[in-house]
Amino acid sequence: MANSRYIRLQDLVFDSFLFDCPVEIEKGALLLDNETKAVLLQLRLNIIDINSREISSVTLKIDALDDAGDEIQDIKPFNSTFRDINLLGTNSFGEQTPVVLDPRVRRVKVGLEKVIFLDGNVWRYAGGEIKPPKQQLINSLRTDLLEQLNRDILFLPPRSRERIIYIPQQLDKYWLCACGRLNEKSMVACCRCGIIKKWIFENLSGGNIQKNLDRYKEKVHQEEEQKVRLAKRRSWLRNASLLVIDIALAIVVFFYLGLPLIKYTQALNLLSKKEYDNAISLLIPLGNYRNSKEMINEAYYQKANDFLSNKQFDAAMTIFSTLGNYKNSEELIKEANYQRANDLLSKKQYDEAI
Repeated sequence: MANSRYIRLQDLVFDSFLFDCPVEIEKGALLLDNETKAVLLQLRLNIIDINSREISSVTLKIDALDDAGDEIQDIKPFNSTFRDINLLGTNSFGEQTPVVLDPRVRRVKVGLEKVIFLDGNVWRYAGGEIKPPKQQLINSLRTDLLEQLNRDILFLPPRSRERIIYIPQQLDKYWLCACGRLNEKSMVACCRCGIIKKWIFENLSGGNIQKNLDRYKEKVHQEEEQKVRLAKRRSWLRNASLLVIDIALAIVVFFYLGLPLIKYTQALNLLSKKEYDNAISLLIPLGNYRNSKEMINEAYYQKANDFLSNKQFDAAMTIFSTLGNYKNSEELIKEANYQRANDLLSKKQYDEAI
C-alpha cells in the first residue's frame, strides 16, 4: 500500500522484546487512504520459534490518539484480533490485512494482548519487556566493507538478505541478531530470521568483514596477475600467423555462443563430484538458464547434507536454514541439532548438549 494514494501518518518502531511471548510485532505503519479517507494500521507480526499451526489467534491492544499524541475522548483503547493463524501456512502475517481505524486517528500505540493456541492454552500480556542497546546499522559501514558484506551474503535467499540490517552484538545474557531481534544466549539460531548465530558473528561483525575483505583483495590481486600473464601471452599470439589468429577467433566465437551450455554442463559434472562451491559459482551467473536456480538450491542442499554426514553441524544448519522449505531442509535442521546434541552427549559435554 506504499504508493501515492496513501499518506504515511506514523512509522511504528518496536524496540523491546517479550521472551515469553510466542509472537512479536516486528514493524508497522499508520496510513491515510487519500481516496476513501480511511485510516489503516498495517503491521508485520512474526511467530517466534514455534510452528505457526499451533496458534489459533492473536489479539492486539490499540490506543487511538490524535495528531498531538493525546487520547481521543470517545475512542477507548480497544482490541483487534487476527484469527485462524494456523490456516495461513506462514510464520509472518498481518501486512496484507490492515486494521481499519476511526478516520480521526492520527497516532496509535500497539501492544500484544493475548495469544490463543489450538489446544486452548492462552498467553496473556504481563509485562517484562527487555529493551536492548541500540545497534549499529550495517549501512553505516565504509563502502568497501558494505560491498564485501554483499558478496558474503550472496548465497542467502533474498528474504534472508533483506533482514540483515544491523551489526550483530553479543551481550551478557542475550545476543542481538543482524535482523535486530534479541535472542536468549542459548539460542544457536535467530528465532526471527533463522540464520545461525555462529555464521552471523563470523561473517557480519565489523572485524570479520574486514578479514573477508582482505582475503578478497588478495584473490583479486592474484587474478589480476594472472590476467597480465594472459595478456602477454595473447600479445604473442597476435603476432603469430593469420591462420592461427583465424583459428583462435573461431574458438572464441564457439565458446561465446556455447558458453552457457558448457558452464551448465560443467556445473552438473562438478555437482556429481561433490565440488559444490565450484558448481554454484558456475550456476549463479547463468540466471534463468534452464533450471540453474533449482540446481543452486540442490547444490547447497547436498553440501549441507555432506556437512551433516561429517558432523559439521553448525555449517549444515546455516545452509539448511537459508533453503526455507526446499525438500526437507526444515526437518534436517532439527536432525542436525539432534545429532549435534548426541555428539556432545557422547563427549560428556552435558550443558552444551542440553
